[in-house]
Amino acid sequence: MYGVLWCFSLYVIAVCFSKTRTAILHRADGEIAKAAVVMYVASIVLSTSCILFGLSNRQGRRRLCITMQLLIFSIFLAIFHSVFDTLGGESLSFSIGASASGVVSVYEVFFMWALFLVGAGIQITLISNEVRRAEMNMLHGGVLVIVGILLPKMLDSYSLLRAHCYEVQCGEGELGSIVLFEMAVSYAAALAVMFVFGIVSPSIRTSMRKLSGESECEGVTYFDAAPHHCDRPVAFCAEKESFDKSALAGSSIGLSGVALSKQLMSAAVSGLVAGACFSVVNRLFNRR
Repeated sequence: MYGVLWCFSLYVIAVCFSKTRTAILHRADGEIAKAAVVMYVASIVLSTSCILFGLSNRQGRRRLCITMQLLIFSIFLAIFHSVFDTLGGESLSFSIGASASGVVSVYEVFFMWALFLVGAGIQITLISNEVRRAEMNMLHGGVLVIVGILLPKMLDSYSLLRAHCYEVQCGEGELGSIVLFEMAVSYAAALAVMFVFGIVSPSIRTSMRKLSGESECEGVTYFDAAPHHCDRPVAFCAEKESFDKSALAGSSIGLSGVALSKQLMSAAVSGLVAGACFSVVNRLFNRR
């Protein structure tokens, strides 16, 4: 089963990468086309690096970890290609009355690209580590919050530019800017779908283990990563036998300390995300 999923994922990755790169070069010219291709290829290279780094910090069987990473990587490329190809069709923006005028900003495009690199890097790296699933979803969700703040302004600029090009013959730079906006929207859509995949990843892992005939307790090295019915994972039982009775008596205190540390970490991350959101909003208003 793993071999079939690997072949399918690699096929989707190769086809979507080739078609998207061809579409970018076809719809943009000059320096903007080169910059767009560099942004796209850089996303692929960084994601591949995160796959290799995630495997070195995996928890569980290597085959399952590779499968999960290939699946989420193929989801990124498939969603990106689908949205980018859809946005390249007929223009749905037009102005009523006098020709549209206003400021078109591409700053949000590069912010969106940077945020995608952060969010996708976190998820591709930690998708192989079942222990860090909660932290992965929380950090990825924080990135999506910032993306949600930037998205309305970026869509306003995109609509304004599309309406202008619908009525007036646009130059090379304006057409290239449209491609950059469409890439940014594709990045945001891919990031959202990847987040959903991360939420349902435990169920996907369980289904793949059942289909391959593996035990859900097999390969689990930490108690926190084991399913609820796996009371004694192999590595955990070996460590547990070395504990004395006094350590077992104080286990309840230790568990409460772990819960408290997790709450403090969650509060710290939430504070950082809130601070980042406030900074971005403040910059946008100051720029206006």
